[in-house]
Amino acid sequence: MAAAADNPSAETIEPEPELPPADETPAGISPLPASRLLAIVLAVGAGSLLVWLVPPLGLILAWPFLFLVPGWLLIERVAPHLPAPGRLGLAVVSSVYVSAHLVNLVARVDGFSRAAVLLSVAILVLASVL
Repeated sequence: MAAAADNPSAETIEPEPELPPADETPAGISPLPASRLLAIVLAVGAGSLLVWLVPPLGLILAWPFLFLVPGWLLIERVAPHLPAPGRLGLAVVSSVYVSAHLVNLVARVDGFSRAAVLLSVAILVLASVL
């Protein structure tokens, strides 16, 4: 019986972690300063213009936001302890789902075109960054 007391069993319950006092807990996300928000919007506009003028740049600038980044951020927030292969797979699936539905929604206004896809990418970039 003495040996059983030395080895903790699977039935050992760990104590609850202590929470910080209520006045020290972070109160959500702080808003971006106006200058940083303006810089982000200008960068997204410049990237969209570059992709419009030089379409092969879309492989580098637009496709990650259509196929990976929004889903990666979502999965990181929802399931942060998921292993990398599972996170990558879910990120691709959720990004494609969100981007396809967003392009469909934007394309209902003026029809499916390059402008609808680029506007959807700009919305996804702003939603990912902000």
